[in-house]
Amino acid sequence: MTRVAVVLPLYQGAPWIEATLASVRAQTRPPDEVIVVDDGSTDGGPQLVRARFPGVRLLENPVRGGAPARNHGWRASDAELVAFLDQDDLWHPEHLARLERAAAEHPRASTIVADSFTFRDGHLPRFRALREGTRAVDPWASFPWSTPVRTPACALMRREARSVNRSGGSVRSCVVMPRCFRSSTACFCMRWISESRSARGT
Repeated sequence: MTRVAVVLPLYQGAPWIEATLASVRAQTRPPDEVIVVDDGSTDGGPQLVRARFPGVRLLENPVRGGAPARNHGWRASDAELVAFLDQDDLWHPEHLARLERAAAEHPRASTIVADSFTFRDGHLPRFRALREGTRAVDPWASFPWSTPVRTPACALMRREARSVNRSGGSVRSCVVMPRCFRSSTACFCMRWISESRSARGT
């Protein structure tokens, strides 16, 4: 059976991390491994993860930054498939199940990407109806002006994609995707936008 890991960078994410990891725990296809990479938090987030999610593997990021944290967690896993998630995002309960199925249906695609939408803190999120089907995407056709990856929480990547990109080097960020991937319209993840971030226009 294919092993699926979840990699999640954490930095000052105490207000959101519990709900985020609860959405991982609620997956109809539970991940085989969950790795949280702390990026130097001082708000008690790592302690919360350790206390409330004892099955989660908590690592310290040796190089600060979200992309290095994702890569550090990715390197620490031997799973064939790795799904990325951000500390302030939530997954639909069928997110992993549907992405894994799409990966099986398209074995040559190095990355499978789901759709997403946004909501604000304090408002009960409601998932849209799930849509079926996949479409092939060339992310380099319009890069860097646009990308089908709205947030890393949409992406499921194969292990071999770590050493593949257009120039033949390593993948420096999971937003800059390898050239062979498909976009799945089968499932949705949600980005959790805090009021303070919205006020800054981010």
